[in-house]
Parts: sequence; structure tokens; C-alpha cells
Amino acid sequence: MATFAASIQSVSGIEFGQANPNLELLNAALARTGRKGPVLTADNWREEVRGRVPALDWRRARADVKPFLEREPGMDLVTRETLDSRLASGA
Repeated sequence: MATFAASIQSVSGIEFGQANPNLELLNAALARTGRKGPVLTADNWREEVRGRVPALDWRRARADVKPFLEREPGMDLVTRETLDSRLASGA
């Protein structure tokens, strides 16, 4: 079974560890929601996201991701542990 990173790379053509969100668009969207917190930067976004991981509704998150996966086994990698590990490692 391919790793989550390999799955992302095969779909996007981007090395997983090098992918960053579009911070300008993300910060604008967060501002529209009334979010209180620091502006997300290349240096802090992973830690900010990690801080939100425990509060995620994983059943809903998995359902949101499922349409974008080519193969059902990829769902095994959509977990709190996988996301937290990838964010912590900077990948």
C-alpha cells in the first residue's frame, strides 16, 4: 500500500513535505470566519493546524477527503495520528 505522502505526490505531482497552503487565501478565509489568532505564516501554520487536530470530527473529515482518494485503502491513512505525525515532522 502506498503511503499517504506518495498518494498526495501521485495526485498533485508535489513532494508532500514541500507542499504549503496558499497562506494569503487561507488567512483571508480565516479572517472572514472571525477567527481570532495569529496570521498563518510558512513558519507557524503547521503548529497552528496541529493545535486544531484534537478537535476535529474525524468521521466528517474522512467523509470530506474520501471523494479525492483514488483507492479506498487510502482512507486508512486519514487519521488523527497520521496528520499529527506529518505536521510534527514538517512533511
